[in-house]
Amino acid sequence: MAPFEMLYGRKCRVPVCWNEAGEKLIKGPELVRVTNEKVAIATNQLKEAQSRQKVQPGSNPNQPVVLIDLQLSYLFTIDIIFFFFNMTTNKYDKLYIVNSIHHLIPIKPDLTKINYNNWSSLFINHCAAFNVDNFLELSSTSDPPSDETNKVDVVILGWIYLTISESLLERLLNTYSKTSYASWEFLKKVFLDNKHSKTVELTAALRSLTIGDNSAEKYFHKIDSIAAMLANLDAKMKEEEIITYAINGLNDRFAHATHIILYSTPFPDLETVRSMITLEEMQLNRQKRISNESQGTPSAPSVLIA
Repeated sequence: MAPFEMLYGRKCRVPVCWNEAGEKLIKGPELVRVTNEKVAIATNQLKEAQSRQKVQPGSNPNQPVVLIDLQLSYLFTIDIIFFFFNMTTNKYDKLYIVNSIHHLIPIKPDLTKINYNNWSSLFINHCAAFNVDNFLELSSTSDPPSDETNKVDVVILGWIYLTISESLLERLLNTYSKTSYASWEFLKKVFLDNKHSKTVELTAALRSLTIGDNSAEKYFHKIDSIAAMLANLDAKMKEEEIITYAINGLNDRFAHATHIILYSTPFPDLETVRSMITLEEMQLNRQKRISNESQGTPSAPSVLIA
């Protein structure tokens, strides 16, 4: 038995979600507007009930049952609200209330970062949550698209426009990619075109990378960036290869740490190598700071004897 019916002996009749037989159901943006209005009415009525039924000082000690009543009424109102949002006659109605696409897909594809795989994975997962990921694939059916599918396609196309960089958006708008599938394929081609030449170029850049005067953190950040771009080009490198390139790029300052790494058994992973190089850098900076302080300390005055 429902809590409301248990307390009052009758079923609750709250006009937040009241659909008579034959009544037209609300869809799309109108659903959001009407829901907000009904929720506001229910909230105001709940506040009025709380103010009227508030426990007064010196009242009957058995009266706290009113507080339980208010809590149950509040929980029941929340259930009605969620039920109203879920009560749709079409599985695509929820697409029209998505207004925070930037928070759901925080990565923007960038040609300089070559992060297409990361962005596309997040985008596909977002579309799969609404059962519209099939719009990013070429349909095998020959049936003409309906008005409803055209609207859904426009929504997905808008998601693509809002989650790419301005330069890519300009290139995309200058093409004839007017559907979500065509736009998806265009972006894939832009990033994965000349994949072999980009892979060779990035591998050579990683092989010739040296630490120089950079800090260990900045040096390994460059290594991580190049490795991530190679992974986005479906050319993910083994961790042993990345460690080899990282060690070869170190200078004589880290000769001691390099010797320990090379003769370690088992061979350390990339995170361990990063930590060892960072620790070595901290010790070198500390020794340098102590040396500078000792050189700046004035010597004891000498006594001249006649």
